[in-house]
Amino acid sequence: MIDQKNQEISRHRANLVPKSGFISSLFGIKELPESSVKRISILSSEIADLKSELDKIQSIHRRHDSAKKSTVEINQWLLKVRDRIRVLEDKKVKDQSLKNKAAENTLKKRKLGSAVKKFLLNNEFCPYCERVIKDGGHADHIYPLSKGGESTERNMVLVCVDCNSKKSDLTLRSFIAKYNLNRDDIEARLDFLGKDF
Repeated sequence: MIDQKNQEISRHRANLVPKSGFISSLFGIKELPESSVKRISILSSEIADLKSELDKIQSIHRRHDSAKKSTVEINQWLLKVRDRIRVLEDKKVKDQSLKNKAAENTLKKRKLGSAVKKFLLNNEFCPYCERVIKDGGHADHIYPLSKGGESTERNMVLVCVDCNSKKSDLTLRSFIAKYNLNRDDIEARLDFLGKDF
């Protein structure tokens, strides 16, 4: 459309007519008729308006392209996030499976611990607090099952109910520190009983 208007302007500019007056006729000076000057002015104004509209359309088109590019980038990012979530979910399932297997293993070790308790030396005093063990005591895993300890005679010792419940799944070092016990005395008593610690 702009090209058509430019062609029309060129045609109007070609419509030169001789200018009136002696000197103009002597030198053959030509001019545009008033109607052509007006039409050229109108066409130039229309071309400027069309160029402004075209600029707006191109700006919208560039924003649209940019938005399309942003959408593509967002979709790529979302795919990466989805893949990462899938990896994490798979890891969670594997972790749960391992925890279940560990729990089964811990139960087996506890059952084995009950069998091992029968072979433990019936010490009269608790090696942790030195109080008299009542009601047969409890078999404690010196190094806890939950941290990889085994149900063996060297890792198990009869202790009082109170110390067993306090120690729970603490390591010996943590138990001694938490209850401010005498480490040297406890280690000496466990060593006397032939225990690993």
